[in-house]
Amino acid sequence: MESDNKHITLINILGKNQIISIDDFLFVKANGKFTKGYFVEKDDVICSNLNMSFGKFVEHCSCYPALVQIHKSYVVNINKIDQYGNYPKDRLTITINDDKFELPVARKRKLMIHNIINRYKKSII
Repeated sequence: MESDNKHITLINILGKNQIISIDDFLFVKANGKFTKGYFVEKDDVICSNLNMSFGKFVEHCSCYPALVQIHKSYVVNINKIDQYGNYPKDRLTITINDDKFELPVARKRKLMIHNIINRYKKSII
């Protein structure tokens, strides 16, 4: 996996490189020994199975301040969050066109996520 400041290059399970703008990146989800990446391409949400472990992805994304681990199985682009609430469970929401994703927030990460959102995205608190 290679990257620059504005793009991340991911390798899918077929061995094909996918260069994704950080602005188009939504979130990743652990999926066994692979990771599922969700991103926007031409106004559509694309899901791609990546050829890397979730732990490896978490290691690499530490150089991108917008990518934050919110749960043991999720990393999210903080700039794509539409809503954050704690009823009935701590969840955040990403909405792209007609696609809506509700992602869990781990209890031990709740305060950190709240502070990040409060600092950068005051309009959704």
